[in-house]
Amino acid sequence: MKKLIILIPFLLAIGCAQTNVVVREFQPDHIIHFKAFQKLDEPVVLDTYAVYLEKGDTFPLELSLNSDIIAFSEKKVNLVVKDRVYFRLKVPANITKEKLSALKNLGRETVSNMSDSDRQEFFKDFMVYVSKDGLHWAACSDMAAIKELFGIKGGSISLGMGMNEKEGIWSFLNIEMSKL
Repeated sequence: MKKLIILIPFLLAIGCAQTNVVVREFQPDHIIHFKAFQKLDEPVVLDTYAVYLEKGDTFPLELSLNSDIIAFSEKKVNLVVKDRVYFRLKVPANITKEKLSALKNLGRETVSNMSDSDRQEFFKDFMVYVSKDGLHWAACSDMAAIKELFGIKGGSISLGMGMNEKEGIWSFLNIEMSKL
C-alpha cells in the first residue's frame, strides 16, 4: 500500500506537467486584422490587441547569408499565410515612455543594424506570441510550444546544388513540416 501512495503523487505530477502554451482572451473589438491595427488613430496599448493575418495574406521574410563566397541577390521574399494566424505582443506594465516610443517606431532596418547584444537588450522585455485560435498562445521563441499548439510532429530542411548543360548551376532550399 505504501508503494501505491508514493506513486500517486508522482503520476499526478507527470499528468500535470506544465506546458508553455498560455491562454489569453481578448475583447472582440481588440481582435483585428493587422492592416486595421496599423490604421488605428487612438493611442494603442499594444498588449491589449490580438492581430491576425488571414489566409492568403503575405508578410515579408528577409534572408541573410553571412558568406565571403556567395550572397542573396533577392534578400526579401513574401511568405503566404495558409490559414488564419494570430499574433500578440507582451509588453511589461512598467515600460518607460521612451522604450514604448522606440518600439512603436521600430523598423526592420533598425533591427537589422543592431548588434546581437543591443537586439537582445532591447527585446528582453517584449515577447511576440502566435496562436491558431486567438485564445491559446505560444511564444515565437518557444519551438516546443509552437509545435504543440499547431500540431507539428517534426520537419526537415534540405539544401542542395546541381549542375547540368541545360540549366547551368542551380540550387534549392526545401523546408517541410509534418503534422501529428
